[in-house]
Amino acid sequence: ALSLIERDEESLRGRALQIAEVNARNHPNQVDAWATLGYIQFRLGDLRSAEESFSVALKSGSLSRDAAFMFAAFKKKTGDEATAKKLLQEAKRLPGPDFFAEP
Repeated sequence: ALSLIERDEESLRGRALQIAEVNARNHPNQVDAWATLGYIQFRLGDLRSAEESFSVALKSGSLSRDAAFMFAAFKKKTGDEATAKKLLQEAKRLPGPDFFAEP
């Protein structure tokens, strides 16, 4: 889903949303499933739904590194620079590769 959302073809971007929705529905307690859905909704311009999905992710447990980066991108785009900065700092402390880190 995350690779499809970066494509230009609308059909592939729509498929990314379908995959993320099914994944969140099938794994309701998985932080990354909800964060991925939120990120895809954000990339599609549905900020209200993205906010809701990120909220579910936060309630599901502590954020993973990827989820923190995705949520930070959302917060930055919506003008909440302070929260975005905190999320990026937290992401850098979490274990794992930096797939979403800005160069």
